[in-house]
Amino acid sequence: MWDLFKKKALKEHTSNVLSDFEDDSSLDASNLLELLDDSMYEHHNEIDIPTLDLDNVDWDKKIVLIMDDNETIVFFIEQDFLVLQNLSEKLKSKTPLSISERRLINIIDDDNQLMNFLLDFNKDDYSLIKVTSEYAAFAIRNNIKRIKRVDFAILDILLGGSIQDDETRQRINLTGIDVAKDIIDTVKKDVNLAFYTGCDLGKYSYETVMFKELLPDKKDLRNYVIPKDMDIADRRVKVLKLLLGREVNDKVD
Repeated sequence: MWDLFKKKALKEHTSNVLSDFEDDSSLDASNLLELLDDSMYEHHNEIDIPTLDLDNVDWDKKIVLIMDDNETIVFFIEQDFLVLQNLSEKLKSKTPLSISERRLINIIDDDNQLMNFLLDFNKDDYSLIKVTSEYAAFAIRNNIKRIKRVDFAILDILLGGSIQDDETRQRINLTGIDVAKDIIDTVKKDVNLAFYTGCDLGKYSYETVMFKELLPDKKDLRNYVIPKDMDIADRRVKVLKLLLGREVNDKVD
């Protein structure tokens, strides 16, 4: 739907430029491409980068940054905190579990550290910073010095938004990997990372290589990836691992 909206807006904008061209008798056909290029540059830079709402962040709690260009994805991860809290309470009260809850327990049953962490889990220990937009990475970069601390970051890798550099007029794209580097360089070096992504990553994928180049002190990108097509119970286990301070993927070929 968003792509259709952008195409419609672009079509309307181009139509307006052509209309102005036809109404201006001082212009000839040789001016049209230059006119369109200048106008599209201005149009592309009229971008509504979202503000970063930090007013309600409780900095005394553990800070979790969640960034994705899909609002539903951010909602899913936020709900994971509530589900883990409810599961913890059920285990302590010995309340019967649902099928999905039993599946989650079966996954971590032989991991005593993770099980004990789940038993003590309290969603109120965390304060979430949620950024949802195709320009979310730009919003974080623009406000990085306002962010006092990030203990955990769950980042989408590829976002749809790009902006145009004022001087070179080249398109600038920021990824979740860029945001991770910004956090490590500016906010907290030992932030716990996870990338919630639909990218099909291999050892020599572009994103994997980019991650190694930007963050050479980190392990393989795939150690930090939560696939978006993953089963819900598996995803929640990985979120639990992240919050425990472990890599979400223990073994990567």
